[in-house]
Amino acid sequence: MIKTKEYEELMKPISAFLWINENSVPSVIAYGTYDRVCPFNTVRHLIKALQDNNVDYKYFEVNIQDMVCKMMIKYLSNI
Repeated sequence: MIKTKEYEELMKPISAFLWINENSVPSVIAYGTYDRVCPFNTVRHLIKALQDNNVDYKYFEVNIQDMVCKMMIKYLSNI
């Protein structure tokens, strides 16, 4: 069943890359490297779909550990 049209139709509501086509608008994507809901390596499907359809996009990876450290430094510098 995997990799069939039936499978794609079942997965479409929860798979962003299946919605991409040549009419998709430019996109900004930010993925957390430690995301527990959507595994980080799944971003490759979305990027491939955007590239295959010539959709302009910007991609950012967010390392949560770095972000927390920066927030703590900013907070502590204001005390």
